[in-house]
This record gives sequence, structure tokens and C-alpha cells, in this order.
Amino acid sequence: MKRILVCMSVIGLCVCVSSCAQKTDVDPQSVIKKMMAQESQLDYSGTKVVTQHIKGLPFSVTLDILREHPDKLRFTFIDPPEMNGKECIKIGDNFWRIKDDRPHHRKHFKFHRIFKNFQIRNLNLLLKNFSLRYIGTENVAGRPCYVISVTPKSRSPLWRKLWIDKKHYLTLRSDEFYKTWGRSKPLSIFTFTKINYAPTFKKDTFTVPIDEGAKSIITESSRENVTLKQASRRINVPIYLPTHIPRGYERDELQIYQRDKKEFLHVLYSNGLSTISLFQGKMTGHHKKWLKQLKGKQPQDGVTYRMKKGMLTILNKKEGPTNITLMGKIPTSKLEKMFSSLKKVEK
Repeated sequence: MKRILVCMSVIGLCVCVSSCAQKTDVDPQSVIKKMMAQESQLDYSGTKVVTQHIKGLPFSVTLDILREHPDKLRFTFIDPPEMNGKECIKIGDNFWRIKDDRPHHRKHFKFHRIFKNFQIRNLNLLLKNFSLRYIGTENVAGRPCYVISVTPKSRSPLWRKLWIDKKHYLTLRSDEFYKTWGRSKPLSIFTFTKINYAPTFKKDTFTVPIDEGAKSIITESSRENVTLKQASRRINVPIYLPTHIPRGYERDELQIYQRDKKEFLHVLYSNGLSTISLFQGKMTGHHKKWLKQLKGKQPQDGVTYRMKKGMLTILNKKEGPTNITLMGKIPTSKLEKMFSSLKKVEK
């Protein structure tokens, strides 16, 4: 009897060691690299549920999605009931809303964000500021997925948990959390409930039916990389950059984009997972309308800010002819410190 118990213990130990070895065989960095390389090359159709926490309360939409790489996409709202049947088509940089007589939903759910999957801009920067850990495997939409956590090495409050398809490396689920006072609060979640990697597209699947009331809602097609000298000449107003950047963030992008027939400079700062955006250019009618809607503090220095969608902070001020907006999902005090360090770039 004693010999049998010893044998069973040895067998159990071997199984445990084998299971642990199998679990640690998966390199999360390798999985993320394959996701970055392959996800943008996939065609698929599916059903996706997107949940954002607005003012602490969850709000969800359900979408039917058709996607043809690299830049064609069509989705139809299923839920909530008041959005059922609404359609959107994205072709290249242009985004069209079909049969929709309202510019925004009452919850201000941003249409151009809900279809996006998890994106990593800079893997080296991500690895510098975050740790990747393989947790195990779980099924999402009936498909086995690698489960990987992306947690900050420093005090960054944002972290994520990813479910990545083991065969096709599409992110089938992503949970974003914000850690405050030792507790993690959900910010946004998307998850596929159905996925098909061999979709059939009709000839007119990604054709915009203009006669059905289609309206272009994104026309920022002039986005391009520039130098500071080129940007100053293009937008024709003084440019401001911060002398203080929050720890872990680096300037990742300097681009010109167009809105309301005017060009603006977009300076993007990233820590590999989250971003901070700095916009500047001449004031437009769109900005004036937007500023009237801002609620919150209005100090004497002209800075106006509000909290929007959980942890997103928006700061805005006018320096001479330059209208400046800074926004990011970082603590307000850190963003304010960055904002107060803005200095005019000498030509």
C-alpha cells in the first residue's frame, strides 16, 4: 500500500511538472509579435460586443462586422435597440455613416473607436514600460486563445488582459483596467462572440450607397508625417511642445491632419500601451462649439478641462493664434504638469 501511494505521488508530481513546463513554454512576447504581424492581414466576419464605462456605468453595443484587409470594414449595430440596423462603412481613411440622421448617440459612444481591435504601436517601448505574462488558455467565440496580461512596471494605472487566437493571432477579447487606490476598475472591454476567418464578400459589400443618406464623418485623409519646421510652415502658427513628459512616455509621432478644411499638428506621446495626444492649430468653428460644451474648472490662465469617459482628461487653452489641446488617460495632475510645461518652439 505504501509503495502504491509513493508511485501515485510521483506520478502526480510528474503531471504537475509537465503541466507547468507546458504553460511556461509559451513566450508571451512571441505571441504579441505574431499578433502584430498577422492581425492586420486577416479577413474576417463576426459579432463583437464593446463595453465602455461612462461615468462609472457600463454601456455596451453589439456589432456585426465584415472586414477585408487592409482597410475595408463594414459594421451594423444590433444593440442597443435604438441603434439597431444603423450601418457604417470604412474605406481607407474615410468613414461613412449610413442611414443615420443623428450625429451622435445619447451616450456619446465614439463610432470610429468601437470597431478597432487592440493595437500596439511600439513593441520595444511597451516592453520597456510593461511586463507580459502568459496566464493560460481560454476559449473565446469557440476558439482557443492565449491569455496574456500586460501590467505596468512603474506606477502607470493602465493595464490590460488579452485573449489572442492561437491559430490566427487575432485579439478576440481585450479588457482594459485602471488601477486606483489598490483596486482595478474596468474601463473598456471588447469581445467577439462569433468569428469567421473565411468570409464571403459581395461586390457591393464595401460600396458606399450615397443615395441612401450616407454621410462622411471622418475625412482626415491628409494625415502625414512631418518635421517641426515643416509643421510650423504648414499650420502657420507658433508651435508649442512640453519640456516635461510623464515618466515612461516618449514622443512617438509628429503628423499633420486636416479637419474643417484646415490643417493641424498632432504630436503623439506613447508608453507602448497608452497614448497622450497634443493638438494645435488655428481656432475653427468646430473648436468654438466644442469649447462651449466643456464643463469644469476655468482658471484665470484660460485653461479649461473636463473629465470624459472615465479617466480621459482634456486640457485646452489659446496661446495667441494657436489653439492647444492636450488629452490622455493619465491622472489629471500629471497631464496638468505636462500642459503647464508647454514652451513655444523657436524657429
